[in-house]
Amino acid sequence: MIRSTVAVQLRERGHDVSAIAEHLDLVQLADEQVLAVAAVEERVVVTFDIVDFSVLADRWVSERRMHYGIVNLSSGAFRQDRGLVGSLVMSLDTAASAARLPGPGQTDFLNRPGA
Repeated sequence: MIRSTVAVQLRERGHDVSAIAEHLDLVQLADEQVLAVAAVEERVVVTFDIVDFSVLADRWVSERRMHYGIVNLSSGAFRQDRGLVGSLVMSLDTAASAARLPGPGQTDFLNRPGA
């Protein structure tokens, strides 16, 4: 659900990121498979799909499986309009630079800086 331009711009800022949309083999994967790939690659998942990934995170805890972190994006904080890419890039860059992204097994909501 997140455009690959977000990943491109974050890489330009020095972050090691990858977007599902950039990998044809990942585009059609189910959410659980995406979470599993991210865990193997030690990547935090960033998603608007809060409900499904919350269920997955809870199930993984009960199964004693460890994901590498989940960042939830609410449509209230990040409206899907023309400013979305810029606000996501700025917010993710700020959070990553300040080491405020969730770690292994953690989930959190991302806020816009100053919000």
